[in-house]
Amino acid sequence: MEAKIVAIGNSKGVRIPKAVLRQSKLDLSRPVQLRAREHAIVIEQAPHPRAGWEESFKKNRPRKPENLWGDRRASHIALRSMGRAKARRSP
Repeated sequence: MEAKIVAIGNSKGVRIPKAVLRQSKLDLSRPVQLRAREHAIVIEQAPHPRAGWEESFKKNRPRKPENLWGDRRASHIALRSMGRAKARRSP
């Protein structure tokens, strides 16, 4: 299907026929990305802003408790603090 490039204010645009939009299955309520290629302009659905976050969190989560002070091993600090909590509870 052919279309003309038309002036829209100081920009240029293309009127996209309804049939082409329907075939593209783009979600018209979400933004799109435009990319220029040699002799072509590609319109694609923009990815969700948080796409891939879940996977990234699973990959990068710390495997051991963190010791932000750096003066002792984190497991030693955790055990000592748990012992103090138990001592406070008992009469």
